[in-house]
Amino acid sequence: MTPDESPGEGPAFVPDDDSTVLGSEVTRDREGYWVELVVGFTDDVVRRRVGPYRTERMATVAATYIRRAAARQASPDPGSGREAGHGNEGNPAE
Repeated sequence: MTPDESPGEGPAFVPDDDSTVLGSEVTRDREGYWVELVVGFTDDVVRRRVGPYRTERMATVAATYIRRAAARQASPDPGSGREAGHGNEGNPAE
């Protein structure tokens, strides 16, 4: 525990699996708009729904955030010169 953490806080979330978001799309039903995710694991592929959202725009923004967060948690490509967890992903200046 660092001095900045309160006693109940643990370390930041670190994914303990090797999942990858393979695809996402926005769909609509009578409850609203949903983000449909296809997530791949080493031994399975899973489809999940996130939502509902009131508007298609809100669902589209959520899908973008989900994909970006998944990309940050993914392991870097071998040979890319980047190590996971350095916070400079997507910044061409560094």
